[in-house]
Amino acid sequence: FDLKAAVDKAIEENLHFDSKVNIKQVIKESIERLENINAGIFLSIESCVNDKLKSFNRVVYGPSSASSELRIKTAGSYLFTSPEDTGTGKSFAGLVGFDLAMLSLTKLPIAIHDSVIYKNIEVQAIKRILRIVAALRSKQIFLSFDEAKKFGPAAELLINRFTVLKLAHND
Repeated sequence: FDLKAAVDKAIEENLHFDSKVNIKQVIKESIERLENINAGIFLSIESCVNDKLKSFNRVVYGPSSASSELRIKTAGSYLFTSPEDTGTGKSFAGLVGFDLAMLSLTKLPIAIHDSVIYKNIEVQAIKRILRIVAALRSKQIFLSFDEAKKFGPAAELLINRFTVLKLAHND
């Protein structure tokens, strides 16, 4: 009787072990499938965003200038760089381009930029960015913007045309 109980227990333990091994294999295969699905999704997202970034960059800096790039490594890891120009201004312009890409590719209704972003971007690039922003019709962009006169009459006219709220020392 004791021997039969020991054999039954050993058989049951073997079944549990085999089941555990099978479950681990199923989990491993499921994780691999999920990673492959994610890799495809990430490549698609990268492609869409990077196409928008290239278009933005062509308008702002010209066709010969390299644009910022998004590289998604995993679900929790990405890299956003301006590979051929690591300057602060180019990086901030790339950030503006990324935000505009997100507005056009998603259902996000608005973007908000503080003046700190624009203070680091060169004047000619800002003028072109303002024209892009002014052309958007279906989304809203809120800018905190200083020194409008610095960017010339055309840029100042655009800023004034779309200004909703203006803060000043006496106003």
